[in-house]
Formats: sequence, structure tokens, C-alpha cells
Amino acid sequence: MKHPLRAAIENGASKEELKNVFALDVVLYAHMLSKPVHGFDNAIKVISAAVKIASPILYTLQVSDNRQTFLFWEGHAGGKKFMACTILVDGEDGLTSEMRVVMRPWTITTLFRKAMYKELSAVISADYWQLDPE
Repeated sequence: MKHPLRAAIENGASKEELKNVFALDVVLYAHMLSKPVHGFDNAIKVISAAVKIASPILYTLQVSDNRQTFLFWEGHAGGKKFMACTILVDGEDGLTSEMRVVMRPWTITTLFRKAMYKELSAVISADYWQLDPE
């Protein structure tokens, strides 16, 4: 059975429909951001932009147990193909409470990050895009 997020992306779900997939307090750990994104409203901005930039997305494998799912997929950035894995942790209510995304190769991941920054820098503050000062 397909994870609800995979089905939603494959079917072009709206932001409103994604409320049936994610917990309101979902936490998103994205490789291109220096800290986690908290809450549905913030996470959905990042997820929507990622889907827009990476499309068309092709899911190649889904592996899951009763609490977590690994979605392996291919996307595009700058006209180049990359590979990614989305790790989803579902709560007892069946809604995704945690999402982590990893990508490769690095050269194309940087193209993806630049496109995401261009799309989101007005709504995701600068401190998410930078390392904390030491």
C-alpha cells in the first residue's frame, strides 16, 4: 500500500488535501536548511516548493514498517536528475509527525538548494539558510 504522502504527490494533491497527511505539529528536517521546520503551515511551504522544483518525481521504492516509511525517488534540478529518500515517521493517529529528506549527488543538490532559496527566501527566514555563528 502506498504511503499517503506518496499517493498525494502522485495525484497532485492540494495544500488543503495534505492536511490529511501531516500532523499539525509536523517537524521537517530538510538537507538544504540548517534547522528543522516546525508546524504544518511552514512545512507545507517547503514541501510544495520542493515538489514544484523537483517534478516530475518518480518513486522507485517504498519500504516501511508500522511506524516509518522510506520513499526512494528521483527528481530534477537545473535539468539534471538526482536521487532522494524521504523518511516519514507516522504517529498513532496515522498522520506524519516527522519528515526527513536526503539527496545525492551533491552537485545537483546544490542546484536544488539554490532553486529552493529563490522560491522560499521571502517566507523562510535567513537563519534557516545559514549556519549558526560559532
